[in-house]
Amino acid sequence: MSYLKALKAFAFGAFLFLGRGLTMMRQGIRDIKYVLGAGIILFILTQYGIDFSFAGGNGMVEVRPSFESGQNPESITALRYKFFIAANESRDNLKKIIVTLSFSGAGSDSYAIEANIFSAKAVFTDYACADGWQALNQLSNAKSSLRIGVSHNLAKDKIGIKTSDISDFPRITYENNGIEGLWKSEAVSQDNLDAKEGVIEISRGEIISDKEGWNCGGNLDNNSYRQWDVLITVDSQEYKISLAIPEESAKYLSGREIISLKTESAHKRGLFKAYYWDFEVRRERNKNWEKLNKWKVSEYDGFGDDFGVKKAVYNDKNVFEISNDSSVEKFLAKNDVFELDVSEDKEAPSGSVSISDNKSWVNSSDVTLNLLAQDETGVTGYYLSEEEAAPSSRAEGWISGDAVTFYNEAVVYLLSAGDGLKTIYAWFKDGAGNVSEPSRVSINLDATAPLLTITSPTLEFSFTTTNSRLNLSGIVSDEEGGGVKEISWSNNKGGSGTASLSGSIWSIPNISLSSAENIITVTARDNADNSGGSALTVICLVVQPPDAPVFSQKYDGKAVSEGQLSWSWAPAEGGGAVEGYWVSPSWVASEFSSTTSNYTYSGKLSSGIYSIKIKAKNSMGLSKEISDTVIVNLKPAEELSNSEKESTASTEGESAPLTSIAEVGEVTEVTEATEVT
Repeated sequence: MSYLKALKAFAFGAFLFLGRGLTMMRQGIRDIKYVLGAGIILFILTQYGIDFSFAGGNGMVEVRPSFESGQNPESITALRYKFFIAANESRDNLKKIIVTLSFSGAGSDSYAIEANIFSAKAVFTDYACADGWQALNQLSNAKSSLRIGVSHNLAKDKIGIKTSDISDFPRITYENNGIEGLWKSEAVSQDNLDAKEGVIEISRGEIISDKEGWNCGGNLDNNSYRQWDVLITVDSQEYKISLAIPEESAKYLSGREIISLKTESAHKRGLFKAYYWDFEVRRERNKNWEKLNKWKVSEYDGFGDDFGVKKAVYNDKNVFEISNDSSVEKFLAKNDVFELDVSEDKEAPSGSVSISDNKSWVNSSDVTLNLLAQDETGVTGYYLSEEEAAPSSRAEGWISGDAVTFYNEAVVYLLSAGDGLKTIYAWFKDGAGNVSEPSRVSINLDATAPLLTITSPTLEFSFTTTNSRLNLSGIVSDEEGGGVKEISWSNNKGGSGTASLSGSIWSIPNISLSSAENIITVTARDNADNSGGSALTVICLVVQPPDAPVFSQKYDGKAVSEGQLSWSWAPAEGGGAVEGYWVSPSWVASEFSSTTSNYTYSGKLSSGIYSIKIKAKNSMGLSKEISDTVIVNLKPAEELSNSEKESTASTEGESAPLTSIAEVGEVTEVTEATEVT
């Protein structure tokens, strides 16, 4: 024990010598005597049981995130973490914890945000911007303060800083470490952080357009500056510090370094203890946070029992501790790697993937997937790929989020290029890094439309006819897809429907044409809802209605007995094909259509005078004026005179001049429906 103390004493004397710096260098040999003397005196004192408690080395330990080769995240636009100052008993303990976030960009200058916790009173000398920048040093010694700052890279006013609360977080620009021309700007907390828990979130903002009031000179220069915001939450109170940093050098947080925590001047006297946990980063174009769970002690000059970093538990959370408290266990050694969220969970999540709406075919590379997964400790991410090889839990491409025991979300996945069958594999992971078995789903990508051609009545794009009806036919193919689902047609003058399809041959009969120009469009749709078609312009020259029909069977105004009444007429001519006739008996409420050139009424009518009118129509709906009117003086048989009976019998089936309505007087209508036979 005495030899160890003597060794420490001698080392401490050497430390005092080195600590006197350049002044001692000028003192030459006298300082060697001073060191030897101090070592001898301390050796003698320790021999007699007088103990001096102090830390070895320079009091520096550094911890950084640890990544597997090539797995460090890139394009980082935000970082957040939590801290708690558990103990701070003296200004002679850990002087400060420097939390550094490095930037990356195309510029030659390098910048970093520091979020430093000081356990001693912050003293500034030679600072600029005395006018308009707030007074500092309101805290007493041995209190914890938080300082947010960025160095100017040897040029004052190269960066800018603004604070949302000038009383609690005043800003200052000063020469860093007294080095001439090395300027630094900071916002310094005036609130004592001892025994307080906080959250710090650093996130990238927009390119700065308003450059006024950012620095000592007042305004930023004409270069492009990016705003980075530091949001600080302490005991539910929020503070915001905004930094203006040249865009070319600060586009992202550096994926290689991201963040480091380093102590300065650790001493045994006065306990200091701080906890850190829940480190997370967020990447560009990704709303989810990714945990930084694996850490490494990158530098350490302590003895393992005086100060350093070690794992701890705070409020049931796994944290790492930076302190000079060795009462529980030794500190981690240099190059030690540790994880914060150590779990014995060996059970991987279970999950599934399906196509939204259960589609079998899609015509776009963007496909919506339904993801379902569950895990007792929480699903923390998913991975989608058309490659069957399973990813590791740390592979690039995982989409991470907050842990949930039941995960259910619809996401959009971009299929690989080219038509054909696509198989998508999905994996899920939990916080312990367990990766599920793959779930898979297949879908056909068909982005090619069917090819449809009109072959009849012409291969040309226009056709002229005098017919009011048209038959169309052609061929269709869908070689790259899953087949034609439907062929439809429409006429811009009215009318639409579907075509008959037999193999690759399609046909549409009896399309009605209007006079003049008809544009008929035929469209084929496949199983992926791609559509392709063709159009034909048809000029229809049918412009006249058909002639009025001429009666060949009539009653010529003669009185007839009750019983069967029949009319017939010669087929109408002209105006294109005649499709039928409108028959309008006066004893029926409204006219009706007939496709034949005759009409028989088998019902009974009471005595009276009746009329019947006929007009022809073609497929275009055109018709000519009403035909001649037939008048019938209907009487029961017993009321007919002998001469009337003979006249009626002699005129049945003959054609004779018709009597006009004016000659027989008013027509009586009977609203009784009848059928055409």
